[in-house]
Amino acid sequence: MSQDCAADEVAQTPSDHKESTENNDAAQAESLARVSDAVRVILEECGEDTSRQGLQRTPLRVAKAYQFFSSGYNLDLKTVINDAVFDGDHDDMVVVRDIDIFSLCEHHLIPFFGKCHIGYIPNKKVL
Repeated sequence: MSQDCAADEVAQTPSDHKESTENNDAAQAESLARVSDAVRVILEECGEDTSRQGLQRTPLRVAKAYQFFSSGYNLDLKTVINDAVFDGDHDDMVVVRDIDIFSLCEHHLIPFFGKCHIGYIPNKKVL
């Protein structure tokens, strides 16, 4: 564990963490409700009857999908890396293949997904 991460953990008491988690949960619930309401308006403006059986839960499903598609914005880089940066004394290319990716087109808010490959030449560190 890095010293920065250890210091962060020490600085936060269990009650602070619980309060932070509860605030985050409340904010996520509020966000889901607002996005659901917006999706309902969009469907109604397209001429749909959002009270019909097939659409009753669609606004919430769409809100949850968008929350998932944009979940990477809330990730902390230190948490994702998980102290997996190592000293390396070689100059061969490192290649990582078939990394799953997904995101939203910022112009149309349409999800896209696929795989990416990354190659780099380490500079005394390997991730």
